[in-house]
Amino acid sequence: MKPLEPAFNDYRAYLLRLWREHGLDSAQASVWRYSLEDPLTHQRRGFDSLEALTTFLQNQITSMPESAEREAIPDHSTLSENPFQQE
Repeated sequence: MKPLEPAFNDYRAYLLRLWREHGLDSAQASVWRYSLEDPLTHQRRGFDSLEALTTFLQNQITSMPESAEREAIPDHSTLSENPFQQE
């Protein structure tokens, strides 16, 4: 594992897309659709409701095992020198 990289069990990233699908005529209501894409595998999951999306995310969180090892990620605000400061 690279330094400062969180363990896989402690981190997930997804690209969220959401869009509105309009009904075929004015009598049909428009609905929101959602998709999540894993940027590493490019696997996409589609959801037809916000509830389905949040249920999926909740299941992802609760199914993540605790890491056996925890690497501390340093808080850069406590560094004595600012690496972006120009001299």
